[in-house]
Amino acid sequence: MDAYNPRHWTDHLFDIRGTMAREILLRVSVCVAWTAILTLALLLVLRPHSSHERFSEGRKPRGG
Repeated sequence: MDAYNPRHWTDHLFDIRGTMAREILLRVSVCVAWTAILTLALLLVLRPHSSHERFSEGRKPRGG
């Protein structure tokens, strides 16, 4: 085991030995990937829908 020196705490900042960081990183990366895919899917669906609504609204005759 390494002796801890409080003056060199930056040496231990990215040390992931003996931690749960690998398991957490896998779960977080899966959640990020799922969110990115879902966001892209919603953008692909909702943007053309709103565009079509604006187009059809512009094609309606004005009542006046």
